[in-house]
Amino acid sequence: MPVAEYTALQVKQAVVGQGRAEKGQVQKMLKALLGLPEIAQADASDALAVAVCHIHSHDLLQKSGPAVPKRQTSWRNYKP
Repeated sequence: MPVAEYTALQVKQAVVGQGRAEKGQVQKMLKALLGLPEIAQADASDALAVAVCHIHSHDLLQKSGPAVPKRQTSWRNYKP
């Protein structure tokens, strides 16, 4: 099963549009984005935020492909 990993900055950037957003901002944006009837509890909000980040990341990879092919170790020799 594939595993993905995201930093807190990446998650906040994907949900709020700013990597330095506060937890309350993330929770409010999730409520709006997902049409939730109320703000989810902290742990549930964290899980939803990671899911939203993953969906955004997956969509970007599907559209553009990986930034650097897996075997590539440097931009210096990058050939699309």
